[in-house]
Amino acid sequence: MIELTRRKLVLGTLSTILVTAASRGFAAEMVSAVGKADFMSHVDPELRAAAKELMPLTETLSKMSASTLGQIRASLDKLSPAQDPSVKVTKRIVPGTGGQPGVVVYVINDKPGTRRPAILHTHGGGFVLGTVAQDVHRLQAMSIALDCVIVSVEYRLAPEVTYAGSVEDNYAALKWVFENADVLGVDTRRVAVMGESAGGGHAALLAIKARDRGEYPLAFQLLVYPMLDDRTGSVGNVPSHIGRIIWTPAANRFGWASFLGVQPGTAAVPRAAVPARTDDFTRLPPAYICVGSVDLFVEENIRYAGRLIDAGVPAELLVVPGGFHGFDLSSPDAQVVKTFNNAKLVALRKAFSIS
Repeated sequence: MIELTRRKLVLGTLSTILVTAASRGFAAEMVSAVGKADFMSHVDPELRAAAKELMPLTETLSKMSASTLGQIRASLDKLSPAQDPSVKVTKRIVPGTGGQPGVVVYVINDKPGTRRPAILHTHGGGFVLGTVAQDVHRLQAMSIALDCVIVSVEYRLAPEVTYAGSVEDNYAALKWVFENADVLGVDTRRVAVMGESAGGGHAALLAIKARDRGEYPLAFQLLVYPMLDDRTGSVGNVPSHIGRIIWTPAANRFGWASFLGVQPGTAAVPRAAVPARTDDFTRLPPAYICVGSVDLFVEENIRYAGRLIDAGVPAELLVVPGGFHGFDLSSPDAQVVKTFNNAKLVALRKAFSIS
């Protein structure tokens, strides 16, 4: 019930801070237009109340620009939940790679002298938003459930830094985990990458980079509604019931343009910056990909899982009927969310061979 109360507080606060009169009009229009577009009928019944409450925030993110980005970041930063004081969290600065600056990481539940699994985590936020603080409480719970170490990376955001900088931030953190395994209590044979949304895209990019450089072998990649393809919302049409809640085609175009430094969906896009544009899917770590059926990323996630399978990579895909982008964060008491979260733990336990 604490999480549910917090959801109402967060949505109400965001509406107050971020939503203009025009946005309120948009929200009312979207909710009243259900009978016309009927996209809400595709949302799981347990999630519809949250989906309707999220329409003002959806409009704010859809109209996001360089001029509004700072205000949105500041507003979201105020809403990070309190950490669990019983689970150790340490903030560190680790060396950058290739002349890049030091990288801030949060180390969760490390136990020197042990040999436990580890997760290198990258947070979501469309490449332009988000901080580790928004996820620490959830990562603490996961670290206890799996008896593992989690290191979450405060990678630099776009558009201030494009893909090359943030990808190297994440690689520097991975390097640090492997090279400090004894201090952290990490079994280097059981290191996974994990991320949500843009963090899932970063995790996929990190898995590709780790394979290509051949320095730090990964055991697994857990990609939660990952942001994998710049062409989504930029090339071709998106079905009318998909990508209508939280993360829309317009928001996606802004996020990718900021991350890439060029317009998404064009020939100018650097292939190395986009997981879905990778030519070689062989020798990547086993993957678990999970996404909702009305999430903007559902089709690209299905395609990505298929390409992994075609390349001989063990991959499991979960598509949750009626789930929108970030549905697990807005309705924690819903049964569909509990099932979704448990499925991630099952996948990680299997990857780490934890009975």
